[in-house]
Amino acid sequence: MVNKQRILIVDDTPSNIEILIDLFKDEYNISAANNGIVALELVKKERPNLILLDIKMPEMDGFEVCRRFKDDPLMMDIPIIFLSGLKDEKSKVKGFEAGGVDYITKPFLPQETLTRVRTHLSMSRMQNHLEDIVRERTSKLQISEERFREFVEGTDNLVTKIDGQGRLLYVNHAAQHAFGVTPQECIGRSIFSFIDTQDRERTKKWFDQCVKSRIPSSSIDNRHISDTGEVRNMIWTVNFHYSQQGNIEYANSIARDISEQKQKEKILTTRLMLSEFSFTHTIDELLQKFLDEAEKFTGSSIGFFHFIEPDEKTLSLQVWSTNTVQRMCTTEAVDQRAIMTPT
Repeated sequence: MVNKQRILIVDDTPSNIEILIDLFKDEYNISAANNGIVALELVKKERPNLILLDIKMPEMDGFEVCRRFKDDPLMMDIPIIFLSGLKDEKSKVKGFEAGGVDYITKPFLPQETLTRVRTHLSMSRMQNHLEDIVRERTSKLQISEERFREFVEGTDNLVTKIDGQGRLLYVNHAAQHAFGVTPQECIGRSIFSFIDTQDRERTKKWFDQCVKSRIPSSSIDNRHISDTGEVRNMIWTVNFHYSQQGNIEYANSIARDISEQKQKEKILTTRLMLSEFSFTHTIDELLQKFLDEAEKFTGSSIGFFHFIEPDEKTLSLQVWSTNTVQRMCTTEAVDQRAIMTPT
């Protein structure tokens, strides 16, 4: 039996702890503390694999708790994800400078929170594995490199190595799936060229801020676009490596495809919105709203509900989508009838 990894939740709000325990209990062992002092003592007794740390707490805020963990050689390598309702850029930068690897805002989106935690635990395992390999290379260099290659090429996640300007130095076989080109064709190209234009500047700004602040590890979610035009939602986690002078030398990254999770979250959000909409609008307004949302999901340019009369010849056009009415209709569509000619 594989031992479950352990997550420590540190939050002074009991309801937040309950939500996170319910989210993670089936997949991980859970420890919880309602303040930083208790958390520092708890980690000495039972070391977690990852810490979810609230920022705004009495006595000692999350930034200070994080700094104390990072000052302890026995705890400094534990990945810490900050939890906060604060959304300003300054708080996020302060969290990264304190040693955090990621930042999740409240209220929590369940699938996003799970994905971020899984990704950082995966990165932590990979980092530990790589450190083991480095130690082994002192006596078994050739064998270790072969094992590393097998490890990297054996994962379905996209693994890359880039220089300080974002140029690709290495990419594993997953490039074919993510970028639509072979790994060899990626070398020398900018990683940012594979990021959708809507997210490109935001990602560059994040990358530059990480380098400027000498952040060791961080993550961001964005949309990647392949050379074939296919867009995928990815969560990208990067480990930055600096010279003794503090200059960026290179960065290793792992990217996980979260398109399916994003689509599920979008569907759930839409369902909740339509449910609330139904309480304050008529059935025709609800049907039109449903059609509007369906067009967004499918990319359709026309949408309508229709019902066939018992004579199986008359088509009743009940409701048109907003886009269809604006672009294609010149008359009232509700209850309009058209004769169907059998083929």
